[in-house]
This record gives sequence, structure tokens and C-alpha cells, in this order.
Amino acid sequence: MFTNTVVNTDFDRTNAFVRYQVQGARTDLSADLGATTISQGGASTSGGLGRVQLSRKVSTAATLTLSAGRVLTDASTSFSNLQSGATGVVGTAPAAQTSNSYTSNYATAEWQYKHNRTTIAVSGRWEKDVYGGEPALDYTRGGVELRVERILTHALSAQLVGHFYKTNYENVVVTGANGSSDYNDGSIGAALAWRHGRGLEVRLRCEHSSRVATGFENGYSENRAYLTVGYRPSPTQPSVVQPDEAPGA
Repeated sequence: MFTNTVVNTDFDRTNAFVRYQVQGARTDLSADLGATTISQGGASTSGGLGRVQLSRKVSTAATLTLSAGRVLTDASTSFSNLQSGATGVVGTAPAAQTSNSYTSNYATAEWQYKHNRTTIAVSGRWEKDVYGGEPALDYTRGGVELRVERILTHALSAQLVGHFYKTNYENVVVTGANGSSDYNDGSIGAALAWRHGRGLEVRLRCEHSSRVATGFENGYSENRAYLTVGYRPSPTQPSVVQPDEAPGA
């Protein structure tokens, strides 16, 4: 039995759950089952907690990971609940519009192939958040992510990344030309990285992102370019003092 409690000036949240784990030669399974209680403003809300993740090595180079869950959470922990995808942390979640608790249901799938100098990752995610008593804030979000990396030389590598997400506030009634209850987010980008030694990296990245929404002039598109220079010094190696003579000499 695992229990963790988060205490804040405005609320406290307690998770109590049982964890089941199985690790095999090619398959890993992890499952949590329990409940969450959130106390806020003198009121208490409880809900079930369930999470399961299955990882399977389908070949020497490819791995498939599936996960699903249902959790009771709030805006203060919405970022910590973001799941990782093909490009890292999944996109950007819609901005929190209330501090009240809500139930999040999600399912994800990711396939990753890594062999020699090539890495390919594809992931998909579906999420539905339900706010009790505030149905106008309920939304459904789903999308896919893609990442392709290739080491060209010992110092040069290339990367292609992209994602597409669709968000729908299904209970919202929008009036007026500038309103929208659903929108699509997408981006595509490419990067070149040059590494020198063990600490210096120069990276050039260009990307195009856009949003398409219902209504008049609700969308946008943007082109961006980044040039970053990073340096990560290698850790200092501890000095070893050699004896003047070998033992027994």
C-alpha cells in the first residue's frame, strides 16, 4: 500500500493505492489501484485512481508501450500528470480555467525503434477531462507525435519532429464570429546538431506551427528558428595516487 499527501494553503490531496509490478525478459507491467481525496475550501471530493502501463520489447530494436488511467486531480498537478510522448512531454495542455478538481481519463500508445544510428518514435494520446458541476469546462483532446533522429557523422546529427492535436470543448455553446469550441494544433520542425568533444553542442532548429479553429480569424500560423549553443563540461575525474611500490615488492 502506497500513500502520498500534498498539503497546500488552499487544499490537500491524498492518494492511497496498491501497486502491482511484473518484470519479465521482454515485458514490464505496472498497475496502480486506489482512491484520491481532495479537500478544498471546506469541501471534500473523492474519486477512484487507476493506472496501468505495459511495455513490450517486440524485437531487438523496437519497443511498444501502452498505458491508460483514470485519476482525480486539479490544476495544481495538471502539469505533473502530463505523459511523455514521442517528442518528450506531450504538447501543451489547455490552460487551467478553474482550481476545482476534475477527473482525467487517458490512454496512450508509443512505438520506438532504435538501431545503430537511427531512432524513430511514434506516439498517440487520447484524454477526456470532466469537471463535476462545470460541464462547460469538459474537454476531449487527442493527437499523435513523431520523432526521427539520424546520426550522420561522429559530430553531426539530424532530427525531424512533428505533432498534431485536436481539442474539443463539447459542452460549450459559442456565439459570435470570434468564438470557438474546438481547435487543432500542429507543428513540424527539423534540427541539425553539431557536437565537438564531450561538452560543446551547436543546434539549429526551424519549425512551423499553426492552429486552426472554427469561427472567423481564430487561427494562426508561425515560423520560428532557434540557434542554441550549449556547453556541458565533463565531470572531474577523481585523482588516484599510485603507490611507489606494488604490494609485496
